[in-house]
Amino acid sequence: MATYDQLQIICMNFKKSVSIIIMLKQEPEYIDSNIEKVFHFLELKGHHSFLIGSHKIRNILYANDYDLNADVGVTDSVAVLHSIYKEFLSMFKKAFVSPDYYILDFKCGIYEGEPIRWSYQDMVRGSVKRGVKAITFEECLLMDDNTIKLDLCYLHNDVFTDINCLYNLFIVKNKQELTKAKALEEKKIGQSLRDEIKELE
Repeated sequence: MATYDQLQIICMNFKKSVSIIIMLKQEPEYIDSNIEKVFHFLELKGHHSFLIGSHKIRNILYANDYDLNADVGVTDSVAVLHSIYKEFLSMFKKAFVSPDYYILDFKCGIYEGEPIRWSYQDMVRGSVKRGVKAITFEECLLMDDNTIKLDLCYLHNDVFTDINCLYNLFIVKNKQELTKAKALEEKKIGQSLRDEIKELE
């Protein structure tokens, strides 16, 4: 079994999103290459996702659902926020015409204490209506306590696989602030892995 230090080093390398499994089994084929493609499909440019939840360590051979986590550090400029909207819109459009990808749920934004869910039509329009107010996607990105989560169902070889990605959005002013935010998140991941390993002992 991999040691805690080995797992922590892997998790801190965001460019190796699925290397936890490789480290544990020493054989990358334990995650199907088609599933890995879906992982990359859900990634935003320049921001790598990593596995979280029970399948990052246990029952990995039999997993038919995966939870991903992606740290997204961006500035609050209009151009940057709009580019994030365009990336999510691209995911929706690709899934809309694909026989293999089905977006089951997408949450971004908060309204009266409840998460805002976006349909394909909402994404194309770039806004959702709540009461008489139209809320743009970019406005949702700037909301406090915002949860950005995309739930996708992937069909391959007549098997449905649920792949969900939680996007942790950090609004930063500079790279130094982004580095500090990521370091804090990495510390949380390390503790999560420590707790996971203790459960398996």
